[in-house]
Amino acid sequence: MPDVSEREFLFSLHRLADKRRLDVAQYNALRDQIKLTEYDLQRLRDPLQLHLPAEYLDTLRRSSS
Repeated sequence: MPDVSEREFLFSLHRLADKRRLDVAQYNALRDQIKLTEYDLQRLRDPLQLHLPAEYLDTLRRSSS
């Protein structure tokens, strides 16, 4: 069922993009950039995902206390 809804969304997107002269390639590029930025923000919020050494994490914890 997810494949059907995704196909319907893409069909609607392209139909409306043609009507409103939206550049679909630019839209996709912006969506990719948003995903990258959200991933970077998530990594910044969780230092453990950066695979930092334990000693460095200890110094961060001590400095914030």
